[in-house]
Amino acid sequence: MIRLLSTLCCAIAVFWAAPGLAAAHPTPTPTPAAASSPTPAPAVTPMSLGIPTNLTTYPPDTSGRYGIPYTSSPVPLSLHDAKMISVRQSPQLALARAAANLAGAQLETANSAAFPNLSASANLGRQKGQLRSGTTVGAFTNAVFTSNNAQFAIKQLVFDGGATYARISEARYSRDAAELSALREIDTVLFNVASLYYTALQARYTYQVAIANTKLAQVQEQLVEAQFRAGVASKADVLTAQLPVAQAQLAEAQAANGEASNVAALLNAMGLPSDTPVTLSETFEQTAPPLPQYASVEATALAQRTDLQSANASLTAAERGVRAARAGRYPIIDAVGSWGAATTGVNSQGIAVTNGGNWANTYSFGLTASMPLYDSGLTNGQIAAAEANSETAQANLDATQLGVSLSVRQAYLSAQTALAQVQSARVELDQAQTVLDVTNAQYKAGVTTLVLLLNAQTGLVKARGDYVNALFGLYTAQQNLYFAEGIIANR
Repeated sequence: MIRLLSTLCCAIAVFWAAPGLAAAHPTPTPTPAAASSPTPAPAVTPMSLGIPTNLTTYPPDTSGRYGIPYTSSPVPLSLHDAKMISVRQSPQLALARAAANLAGAQLETANSAAFPNLSASANLGRQKGQLRSGTTVGAFTNAVFTSNNAQFAIKQLVFDGGATYARISEARYSRDAAELSALREIDTVLFNVASLYYTALQARYTYQVAIANTKLAQVQEQLVEAQFRAGVASKADVLTAQLPVAQAQLAEAQAANGEASNVAALLNAMGLPSDTPVTLSETFEQTAPPLPQYASVEATALAQRTDLQSANASLTAAERGVRAARAGRYPIIDAVGSWGAATTGVNSQGIAVTNGGNWANTYSFGLTASMPLYDSGLTNGQIAAAEANSETAQANLDATQLGVSLSVRQAYLSAQTALAQVQSARVELDQAQTVLDVTNAQYKAGVTTLVLLLNAQTGLVKARGDYVNALFGLYTAQQNLYFAEGIIANR
């Protein structure tokens, strides 16, 4: 009979609580299990994201208990703004741009060898010598003579076995590789900024959840105390209800400075001082974009990943370096010419003078050739070094291709997992709230135990944390997939 009365009271309590619970927390529609397939089709209906209405949030703590106060009002910072600032300010990108500029300068140096070399020179000299006093006979006297000349010279490479053009091609591909590496460095910085941005927001909501859990524990403690005053609960029940309050307050203190710490790391990644006063904007994507087919993602990565393109360019540059080294065995032929004027040392009557005398035009032209006959193995050593560089570049390309395939697959699987986790965490949160509401009603009616009430409270605490972690894990997984595809700069 007692068991029957207890069952009836429980049913009445559930019936009394059911209408409000049904309105506030509708039963989620079960998600049908996906068919087993290596590349599942995209979802037909985009999944809703964002902070649910039943996850209570509270304004930031301004009591001064935690954190370091800013000296001025913080400026709102969105993810888009953070990415744009990092592109301009990041020292990591400044280094990448400097490396690309250096490679461009080396290309200009290599190009110069293919063009004519034009130079001008002039000479004014004074030297001591002897001068005959007569035209045929006479005494010699010491004198200081003046000599002057000026000329333009030109030199043009005619043949060197293709070494110059191979070096130009090597430098051009090296520049392309450096520029592509700089673009990949931009992707890396953007991904790091996005990850830190969402990590900071995750820390914010983890703290919000900790505050909500503290308030929930305090409400439950008050409920048990009311039951104790009514003579329904024991003093041990009150002490038991106080433990979750202390645990929740500890979790709140541990989470208090999480956002500030991650914002400082974000600012550092952006290239800004860590004490820059900013506040992160809460602009979330409200729906999860359907996950594309894996084959499409992999094809995009192979076409867009600039690190793969850079490795290809580096291999081509190394192959051109081998060609340039082998051309060192060929002769070098240059066309040379000069035109100018110089003093003759005599006057118009043919008499030697000391002031330089009359000026006369001079010119010359011809070909010069040089051929290495024996260089103690220098050319062979240069060829061997160039071939080793080519083998290294080929191995680097192979490793990059494997790395691209691995990163794309892992990012895709992580995105799949993150989508499933958000769906499950949302159901868990709704169910945990429902269970707690029902258990509260049962406890007030005296038909359940404190242990079950605390279990329901613990379940809601866990569900809140799971949902926050899953939500921002999904945002980060989306950015990671964009990074693996090589399209994060457009997102």
